[in-house]
Amino acid sequence: GAIDELLAAQQATEAAIVCPRLVFAPENTTIQCDGAYPHFLGTLVLGNANARRDAGSAAHSVDGLISTFLLVDRDAALSAGGFNEAFFFYFEDLEFGLRMRLLGHSIACATRAIVLHDRGAGYTGLSFRGAGNYPKQRAYLSMRNRLLTIAICFHWRTILVLAPALLAYECATLGLVVVRGWIPQWAQGWAWIISNRHELRQMRNHVQHHRRLRDSAVLHGSPLPFADGLFRGRFSGALVRLLSGSFAAYWRIARVAVH
Repeated sequence: GAIDELLAAQQATEAAIVCPRLVFAPENTTIQCDGAYPHFLGTLVLGNANARRDAGSAAHSVDGLISTFLLVDRDAALSAGGFNEAFFFYFEDLEFGLRMRLLGHSIACATRAIVLHDRGAGYTGLSFRGAGNYPKQRAYLSMRNRLLTIAICFHWRTILVLAPALLAYECATLGLVVVRGWIPQWAQGWAWIISNRHELRQMRNHVQHHRRLRDSAVLHGSPLPFADGLFRGRFSGALVRLLSGSFAAYWRIARVAVH
């Protein structure tokens, strides 16, 4: 019945994209997400993540998505450029959803449409399930694609206003990079951004020229999202909570000046 629920939600909301409630399988009791929200630091916050599954409610608007399962208005998506193939893996849905919203398209989440997402083992060398070593290729793609999303979608004034927070986040990332031995992956991500700056400028110009919404209408300042199991120690957990609270406070102040 999930597709019927998605179609009913699209008719009720007239959204260009409708996403379902994703539920972790095989236990089928824990919500992975009810849509998502783009964070002002260039990451993605999952809505209602890890909550206990309930009966759901009427479809509601969200500002982001993950691309596990979607009902999409084909013409609207293609007119926006579709998925950006430069991303390959990770954050391709963050950038696509953010770009769709900035171009004026709406996204809805139909929480009564249940789609099961098998935890499984994932893709070797890319997936992380909360235990074992965090894949270096995943670290590279996540760091690079975050920068790519900001460069394409954020207005120049937004980047300027958020520069202190963005720089602080990058410094914190660099600290993690040093501890985990990801310096080559971090450097490779920045090198990719620089070497592809001309193509990146074209992507950016398209979004900025056609955008209809301000960044402040779409971006959020929710707690920082990290993969479960990435930070395991008491000290690192406390540090993450401190940074998360600091960034949230900065967003409450800076949001009024964001484009």
